[in-house]
Amino acid sequence: AGPPRRQRRPPPPGRATGSSPASARYRRPPAGSAVMSAHSRALQKRHPALESKSFAKDSQAFHKTSSGLGNTLEVLRGQLRDLKREIRADRMGKKEFEDQMDLLRRKRDLIQKNYDANAAWAAEFDKAIGPFERKYRGLTQEISGLYDNAKGEHAKGVQLLINEFHYHPAFKRWNDDFSAVPFRPK
Repeated sequence: AGPPRRQRRPPPPGRATGSSPASARYRRPPAGSAVMSAHSRALQKRHPALESKSFAKDSQAFHKTSSGLGNTLEVLRGQLRDLKREIRADRMGKKEFEDQMDLLRRKRDLIQKNYDANAAWAAEFDKAIGPFERKYRGLTQEISGLYDNAKGEHAKGVQLLINEFHYHPAFKRWNDDFSAVPFRPK
């Protein structure tokens, strides 16, 4: 009928069925239990104080302290992980900032280059156009004087029309022989 089935061995004393072998290695037998390793028995024979209640209190305090230290260590590891994440984000932000600074520096250099070119052009323009500009100012002043003279002569002419032809500059009368559009230079 087939190969014989292997029989399972019962678990060793002090070890729960279904627990992993690794956890069983580190589990202490319950206090007052009959199951004890040879090493534990040898320690008790050499150190009878291990059986006392003060040892149990000290052991309990040690476990409480070590548990608290373990929790503190886990909290610190979590904080360290968070700090590393923040540092990574800060480095990325710093890189973005440096990229923006580089872009702005390049824009500044381009603007400075354009400014220098425009300043050189303006200096050359002043050298080349300066004499013409001075001549233009002189001509403008001369024309201004001529225009002032023309205004005076025009006013004399309008007065002559008023005296000789009874011209009224503001409106035309029904019996006026002469008509014109009034104009007064400014």
